Amino acid sequence: MASNNIIMAVPSANTSVNYDLPANENAKLSFSPSDIDGLKLDGNGSLVISFVEGGNVTINNFQSFVDNGNTLTLADGTAVDPKLLFEGLGGINDNRAAANDLIKIGVPADGATEQVTLEKGQKYLLDFDLTETQGADMKNGQMVINFENGGKIVIANYEQAMKGADAPELNLASKTCIVTGDDLITNIQAMGKTATPEVAVVEEEKENVGRKSKVADADMEGKEDIGPGNATKLAYKAPEAEPTAEELAEIETAAGGAGRPAGGGYGFNSRPGTEPFQGKPDIGPLGQTQLSYEAPRLDPGRPFIDQPNNPPANSGPLAIGPAAKFIDETNLANGPVKTSGSISIDYGADGPGGVAPNGGFSSGGSQTGGQLSSNGVPIVVTVVGNSYVGTTLNGVKVFQLDIDPTDGDFDFTQFEQLDHANGNDANDQIVLNFGLTARDGDGDSVGTTVQIVVADDAPTASGATGEVDETKLSPVEVTGNLTVDFGQDGAGTIVTTGSFEASGSVKGGVLMSSGVPIVVESTPSGYLGRVGSATGPVAFELTLNQQTGAFTYTQRVNLDHADNNDENDIITLTFGTNVVDYDGDKAPAPIIINIKDDAPTWYDCGCPGKPTPGNAEEIVDETFLANGSLVRTGQLVAEFGADKPGTYEFKDGSFVSSGSKLGGNLTHNGVPVVVAIENGVYVGKAGNLVIFTMAIDKTTGNYKYEQFEQIDHADGTNPDDVISFEFTVVAKDFEGDAVEGKITVKVLDDAPDAVNDGLFIINQGETINGNVTSNDNPGQDTPGKVVKVAFGNQTFDVPVNGQLTVNGAHGVLKIDQNGVYTYTANGNAQGIDSFTYTLRDFDGDTDTATLEICVNDIDTTPVITPATETVDETALAGGVITETGSVTANFFGDGPGTFSGNNVFSYGGSALNGNLTHQGQQVAVSFNSQTNTYTGVANGITIFTLSIADNGSYEFKLYQELDHADGNNAD
Repeated sequence: MASNNIIMAVPSANTSVNYDLPANENAKLSFSPSDIDGLKLDGNGSLVISFVEGGNVTINNFQSFVDNGNTLTLADGTAVDPKLLFEGLGGINDNRAAANDLIKIGVPADGATEQVTLEKGQKYLLDFDLTETQGADMKNGQMVINFENGGKIVIANYEQAMKGADAPELNLASKTCIVTGDDLITNIQAMGKTATPEVAVVEEEKENVGRKSKVADADMEGKEDIGPGNATKLAYKAPEAEPTAEELAEIETAAGGAGRPAGGGYGFNSRPGTEPFQGKPDIGPLGQTQLSYEAPRLDPGRPFIDQPNNPPANSGPLAIGPAAKFIDETNLANGPVKTSGSISIDYGADGPGGVAPNGGFSSGGSQTGGQLSSNGVPIVVTVVGNSYVGTTLNGVKVFQLDIDPTDGDFDFTQFEQLDHANGNDANDQIVLNFGLTARDGDGDSVGTTVQIVVADDAPTASGATGEVDETKLSPVEVTGNLTVDFGQDGAGTIVTTGSFEASGSVKGGVLMSSGVPIVVESTPSGYLGRVGSATGPVAFELTLNQQTGAFTYTQRVNLDHADNNDENDIITLTFGTNVVDYDGDKAPAPIIINIKDDAPTWYDCGCPGKPTPGNAEEIVDETFLANGSLVRTGQLVAEFGADKPGTYEFKDGSFVSSGSKLGGNLTHNGVPVVVAIENGVYVGKAGNLVIFTMAIDKTTGNYKYEQFEQIDHADGTNPDDVISFEFTVVAKDFEGDAVEGKITVKVLDDAPDAVNDGLFIINQGETINGNVTSNDNPGQDTPGKVVKVAFGNQTFDVPVNGQLTVNGAHGVLKIDQNGVYTYTANGNAQGIDSFTYTLRDFDGDTDTATLEICVNDIDTTPVITPATETVDETALAGGVITETGSVTANFFGDGPGTFSGNNVFSYGGSALNGNLTHQGQQVAVSFNSQTNTYTGVANGITIFTLSIADNGSYEFKLYQELDHADGNNAD
């Protein structure tokens, strides 16, 4: 190798220097032990040297330096074995050995207490001979091993670490075997002597010297003066050192307090940490966990080696119990629970003897009241033959451990539950320790322990869910049952936990009723929610049967839900309950109540012919606007359910008009009608003129529609065509849930009313004038106009400007659209002229009426001139005598006229006996108006006829003679 490398001098105060040693070279440190304040290894295997003056040096590659076999020399020439220094700082106590990944646990320094924390799944080497111990004990879950030098090793987490299949593995240095903690305790008890160990450090060629010791009886109670410790520690005892080494041993290290050499090597009272080194202000003494480093006196080139342990001859049998056996009381549901195992026994040269219970039973762990019991009755454990039997004071067998005396096999059976203490841990454990003694062939004995760990059984339970619909609140009640199994520990009780939560659609995040917060309190058998305070009205109540899990939820008032758009949004109330078995184990079983919101609905009166609920309909007829405004009133009624009080209001922007609108638009006399909500009231305006209003009372739902002016309708042929208005009403309950309704107003058109005019009588040639609309009613859709006149089978349009002239039968009519007319009779006319006119209002509605004028004749009686004819019966001999002629008349202005008989007949002259006869038979004269003919008949014989034509001509025929009175006068 090359010459030693010189490391820089002591660094300045509060400075840190990182350094890499050259590979394959020895190193000389340029400072003495008196300069050093502390030594440690960091997490990377670097050596951190802290100095009294506050600085520090980190040798980054110290681990590789050690692996290369290099040496360190101090400034005073003292040689230090880097390997032993490395192992002392980090490679011995609770540190893995490179070769086999074991963690060594060695003899502590004299009088020192060292604390070890076991890791799951890790292998450990108990690097000491059992003869160096002086008793061991289990206390509060810790294993305490006492050594004859006054030191102690405390395995702080022994009980917890040894649970389960992943327990750490403990290996004895003196035997190739794996032990449990109880085996270790038993063997320490059996092999303990009182001799003081003698440890020698020799050169390589010397014989190993076996250790001789006597270990006193085990101190099973442990010690109360266990000092603090941060990690496992190992102490080696070296021979007397030179002054330089003694100085180095007095260094206060970063890991803990000073120690003294012991056990054949460097002394370390704690494992150094891996935190970055920050200099003196952060180091300092750490009290009783300080690290003591004592360097041996080294001959040049002669390494120090730790001598192997040599067990004493004829040390007796070694009995090792198995790892703790675990059972779970939950499985008692299917009957007794069993587990088996075997004790490992090395009888040595004396051969086997036997195994038997030694009466050394103990229990620990989570025992109710600190004692072993079942269902509250203490358990007494006795040895019966080769068995341990645990029985309650009232005679119930709880468990039994049976030992095979020949081979150490055992069977453990549990029949009943054990009372565990921790009700918050469903798997808290009780430890049962059964002491056994193994004897070899010549009677030497050793004790060991079978340990059974009994995990608690816990109850099982499932929560329950119920549902409430506030629509049916009056109040409403729901019942249910928790599903409960108390398990093997037997029945306990079902209690509330005091945990209450309201979730889901909670308005404002706070559980309220009509805006008032709800205060919820719990009792052992239920929950009570009150409005406003702990003394307010009851909002809801949950009562719980603590034995069966049956519950009843009763709700009396509404809860404020958040979602106004969902009439069934849900608030979830969760009530915490625990099912508690006999020994206090708990299983949560929440009771969940889902509360569906209610929403307002419209009242249904069930009245036939009425609109559906939430709808109202009104009808107005504009015809009656002549008498003033049209008013209609009514009421929409909502049922607000539990969420009272409620309100009514119009839905803004929801007004709709439909039906017979003129031009498809809502207008008044051609002016658009604009509809809007003003101060909660719908108002329809044409310009500034109010046409109609619709108001509703917010608290009662009473409404009032009032119309002041007409609306322009489209169908002029229908005087009652309809325009409909729809007003949407929103009914909201207290929490904002809403339902919509509708008020429909049907506005019937009004139409003009035209009234007949006449009969007016005038004489021929005269004129009459007037206005046909003077007695008409044009209605609200003013103005009304005369737009048509019909006479006979003809209809004429009245022009917008000027007059219409209509020639009647007896005169001439002239009329304009305003209804003004004149009629002039013809000079020779006589009779009635009838004119039908059409009156139309502004929006096209029409009505008709008749104007009648009678033209009167000035002289209406014609003057007729009589006619006379003479016939001679003598001519009858030649046949019928016929005479013709005409009658004339003066018809005056009424001509031409017509002529007809009037059924008036008379006779005179020389009638025989004064009577008109034929051959003595009376002649009867009749008149036929159809033929306008007079006929004289005597005894069925036609005597004469007289036929008259319309024009006054006539024809007389004589068929038979008449009886004359004067026989003396032939004519």
